[in-house]
Amino acid sequence: EKLFKAHGVRYSELWRLPYWDPSRQLVIDPMHCILEGLVQHHSRSLLGLTTTTTSSSSASSSSPPAFSCDLGEMPPGMTSKELTQVAAIHTFLVTQVPSDDEDLEKLKKNLSHKNTGPLKFVCEALRCIPQKSSRVFKIDYVKALVEWRHGKPFTAPQKEHGLDSPDALNRVRDVIQEITIPSWFTSAPSDFGSASAGTMKADEWRSLITVYIPIALVSLWGAGTSHPSDEVGTRHRAILDHTMELVCAVYLACARSTSAERAHAYRSHIARYVGNLKKIHPTFALRPNHHAAFHIYDFLLLFGPAHSWWCFPFERLIGILQRLPVNHKIGVCLRSLIYSSKTDFSRRVGSYHVIFFHQDFKTSLLA
Repeated sequence: EKLFKAHGVRYSELWRLPYWDPSRQLVIDPMHCILEGLVQHHSRSLLGLTTTTTSSSSASSSSPPAFSCDLGEMPPGMTSKELTQVAAIHTFLVTQVPSDDEDLEKLKKNLSHKNTGPLKFVCEALRCIPQKSSRVFKIDYVKALVEWRHGKPFTAPQKEHGLDSPDALNRVRDVIQEITIPSWFTSAPSDFGSASAGTMKADEWRSLITVYIPIALVSLWGAGTSHPSDEVGTRHRAILDHTMELVCAVYLACARSTSAERAHAYRSHIARYVGNLKKIHPTFALRPNHHAAFHIYDFLLLFGPAHSWWCFPFERLIGILQRLPVNHKIGVCLRSLIYSSKTDFSRRVGSYHVIFFHQDFKTSLLA
């Protein structure tokens, strides 16, 4: 956990293998990375298509930083404890605080609990080194950081993305209820965005980003629509264009057929989407999924359409197994399921029963 907080990378015993290369020997699943990762984050956090973002229970944990701040590369000689403290100092500095002396004193107290080394590094990175001819103490670094923080914004810009979220959310709900879809197409909850809609499935996120959200946003912000001012209209159009880059990338990644040209097009769309993220939504930070999405391009070239290697079939099988009745007796439940012709499991495995439960294999497994 300390390594992940400091570097964004988790340790694995596989790193001890000299030939281990995760970018080539691991497959990134589009279902989790794009649909349940990028699409969900874009819809809820960037577009604000939810009624729960302003609730008091989540306001403190989901509030964006007051401003962005880059400390640069960490020096190689830092210990894991010092790296953790640098990350904590960075969080203290960019957190939103009311513009009063009490909160600045709280910041000063929090910084005083950190070691001198990390405080000195942050001061040097921010170019706010204490100007003293004599020896510099820890309290001097703390005062310099508090003074630097006093000159920065205390809160994040209100509605930084310029969205009228209730109008956009209501329009998406109207599209979900009014549009006519084929019987094979997965719909989305009519109360999308509210807690009553429950946990969204990956296929529902795909339907939202490829059909419902584009129709809703184009009808609100597309050509020929009216806006309170030209500035608002330009802002909405930029957000719409940025969203459509993700829509195109999702369509190409989830298509039932692919080619080298489509894979290159996917990479172009995802590159423009990630590249413009900080420009369109400056207070939101990049996530690991934004980096991982680029590697899906390699797997489209290696393995073909995502339908042949993504996790949807495995998730469906897990759902089947979770719905099976159990008696909490290890092995007995499996034996009864295999030999019973009346269970849903026995009907679903079909021919697999003949292959995997041959007499020799059955004897060793179920003895």
